[in-house]
Amino acid sequence: MDVPPGNGRPERLLVTYAELNNAANRLACEMRASIVGECVVAILLPRDSSQLYAAQLAVLKAGAAYTCLDPSFPDERIVDVLEDADAVHFLVQTK
Repeated sequence: MDVPPGNGRPERLLVTYAELNNAANRLACEMRASIVGECVVAILLPRDSSQLYAAQLAVLKAGAAYTCLDPSFPDERIVDVLEDADAVHFLVQTK
């Protein structure tokens, strides 16, 4: 079945649940040592990032909550959210 990409996306990325789960598990393991009690992880990824869902799932698997920030937000808004959330991690896209 040929599924067209969403609006504004040049191609569709298909990921299996196993691939998503493995990526989330790797990231969750890296974060677990600093997740203590109730805490928040900030995720700064574009909405079309292939890493967004894995990052969200990883934060939940590590036992924290997350707040998502879009890089298109004004810098002042990002700073306000980060200060309010008191995030213990800040996840960004490296590639």
